[in-house]
Amino acid sequence: MLDKLMFLAGALLTPAVTAAALPAVTAPAAFALPTYSAVSVSASAVAGAALNTHTAVQGANGQPTSVPIVGGSDCYFCPDGKEEQGWALFGLESAGIYEDILAPEGFVTSLPVITVSVAGDPSYDDDEPTRTTEDDASLARRSVPTTTAYVDSNKFKILNKYAKQSHWTNGQGWALLAAWPASGVVPVSEHYQLIAGYVSVATKSRQEKDKKGKVTKVVETVTRDYAGYVYDIRAQQVGNVQKIVFIERGDSRETWDNGVKGLSFSSKGAIRAGLTHEIIAARGKTLADTMGNYNYLTNNCNTFANRLYNDLK
Repeated sequence: MLDKLMFLAGALLTPAVTAAALPAVTAPAAFALPTYSAVSVSASAVAGAALNTHTAVQGANGQPTSVPIVGGSDCYFCPDGKEEQGWALFGLESAGIYEDILAPEGFVTSLPVITVSVAGDPSYDDDEPTRTTEDDASLARRSVPTTTAYVDSNKFKILNKYAKQSHWTNGQGWALLAAWPASGVVPVSEHYQLIAGYVSVATKSRQEKDKKGKVTKVVETVTRDYAGYVYDIRAQQVGNVQKIVFIERGDSRETWDNGVKGLSFSSKGAIRAGLTHEIIAARGKTLADTMGNYNYLTNNCNTFANRLYNDLK
């Protein structure tokens, strides 16, 4: 891998690659080329080489490596205005059939399926529409404008406000801390709860077309929700001490965003994947059972919320 990276870096820093033929290789009659998909390719200008052939470049290991060259007027996927230029495609050094190639920087459209022979020469289907004028080509390749509309649940809006993440993915886990307003003369929160769960993100696209059926606009609707559940404890008087008891709140994801006056939130952070509500509740109960006696200052609902979150992240 290091050899390949050194080779690519050296090749791309060279203004032009000088063509040199590799020894001809004859494939066995029954040889079947392997197929590769989603290959990342980089391109470099080639000087003095026949197009749709190959060139030899010395790799970091000192051995010659065959790199296919494309270009010419039939290369509809090559950079505009450089029809006479050849391009060495790094990443297609092995013989095979390459599908879904990721276009190199500067190439104006996706690449077709390219077959690299055992000899190292590339071939591809050139039946794409012939370009007429530069304006026509630019118009055809112009990206279609896309408008994105977000439909967020109230729970997700609260999460998004306090978590301050620039991007959310489907299945991403997060936890918040809910603080209930003070109920007495002491200006501290009456109660703390950990809210933990996962985000769901679903995207639907709709195309707008003109009278000729050409797509003029794409409208994306992104629906986002947060299935966060509440986990907390209470103090239960048993004799002369107060025991910590885990509160079984069931489907609490339906209740914590009900607009309690004075209820405030803060972000705890990400939680690891694969934690169902049942798993978190079981871990919360085990934690509550092993925390010892309740203490208003040192072993309380805030202590529980912080310790449970540390177990989930």
